[in-house]
Amino acid sequence: MGVGKSGAIGAMRSGGILTVVLVSAFRIADYILTDQVTLNQLIGTLATDIIKIGIATGASIIAAAGAAAIFTVAVGPIVAAIGVGLLVSYGLSRLDNRFEITEKVISALDELQRKKNAKVADFKKSISSTASEFVDSALDYVIDETRRALINTAKHYLHRKIPQW
Repeated sequence: MGVGKSGAIGAMRSGGILTVVLVSAFRIADYILTDQVTLNQLIGTLATDIIKIGIATGASIIAAAGAAAIFTVAVGPIVAAIGVGLLVSYGLSRLDNRFEITEKVISALDELQRKKNAKVADFKKSISSTASEFVDSALDYVIDETRRALINTAKHYLHRKIPQW
């Protein structure tokens, strides 16, 4: 780990990326092993987790840059970045729990899925109705043409076989 401003910023950036990878792996493993979890819950939870990690990482990088300008101790930026990262992460988790942001994201995804499913069902119904109308029209046409052909054939045949009076 590098010391100083650039070392702290690089460590925070790498830590943020590592945290995203580890949290994603944990959430996916939890999704696979839990029977009651839906894909929308996985996506919603992952989305809010990644946003919280991004905000905490950004705050840590800003704290490291600010600490490098203030502290003369080389480890100051690392300590400041870790402290701010922990505080911001804790605060974001509390805000998420208080305002139920993750649950609202999941609910929004569920609502989008319900709307999509309703539109797909309407589309299927529309396709079925259109196909039914097409088949009805085609059958009407076939019946009318068959009747017309039979009448014309009967007229022609009867005209030749029955003497004219």
